Amino acid sequence: MSTVQEILLFNQIKRNVTDLNYLVNSYRQSGNSLYSHTIFKFIADQIKTSKKPIRILDLGCADGRSRQLLTHYGVHISRYCGIDNNSKFSPSLISDIRDVHTYMSQLDFTPNVVLITDVLEHLENGTEDIFTFLNCLEKYLPEKCQIFISTPQMYRLDRFKLKHLQYSEHKVRFSLDEWKNILDQNLVVSSSYGIGYISILPYLVMAIPWYDENGCLGIFFKTFRDFLSRSFLLRRFEYGLTRILCVISPLQSFSNSVLFVCKPKNPTCYKGSFENV
Repeated sequence: MSTVQEILLFNQIKRNVTDLNYLVNSYRQSGNSLYSHTIFKFIADQIKTSKKPIRILDLGCADGRSRQLLTHYGVHISRYCGIDNNSKFSPSLISDIRDVHTYMSQLDFTPNVVLITDVLEHLENGTEDIFTFLNCLEKYLPEKCQIFISTPQMYRLDRFKLKHLQYSEHKVRFSLDEWKNILDQNLVVSSSYGIGYISILPYLVMAIPWYDENGCLGIFFKTFRDFLSRSFLLRRFEYGLTRILCVISPLQSFSNSVLFVCKPKNPTCYKGSFENV
């Protein structure tokens, strides 16, 4: 390997480490966000009425906030496994979520709930990785498994694909229809819901062409977002508003993220050491 190639490789590794550290810090800072409480309370209300034990596979689990918030909102979790490729998050299993066979062969339970919340947009090779991952995953899941997938819309104004908003951690930026098309080809989409209508307000400042995360506008964004997250009453109002607006299709594109409730299209259910569903 030439000196030039070594330098290029070193710089790429440095960028990857920087991106991972950025994600870790971002997740930790937003752990108590208005949006996090809204989406996981919404998911909790969807699954906690089940008479069967709740067995959760959390893909791209990050800091495990889903487990904490679902429990907080009344879900009695029988089994849980969080998968993430970043050891700094201390997941149940350290693995790339695309290595489906690797972690599914290590599970000692059959998941009946799969969480993929705000994850797909981070996959390195974009659409190609998303298709391959979902196509492989569904073959390991039982027919009645609920798959909850959230994708950004007004979050960082992703749906508008603004040229001045380039975030290296988001490998793709899709409209609602584009996300629906991708999921429809790999899964059965039972329903979709717009999640978060107040929590989008801080992101509107990002529409300004000279927005800089480290500048005055960036500081305003973080301050405004933190202010919204501190209010318990606002948390309740946000959830109530989401319940009212979530099923109105034209408004889903103007929510923080859209939550798709799916099930496997071609389930085969890997038999390995799984329990019966």
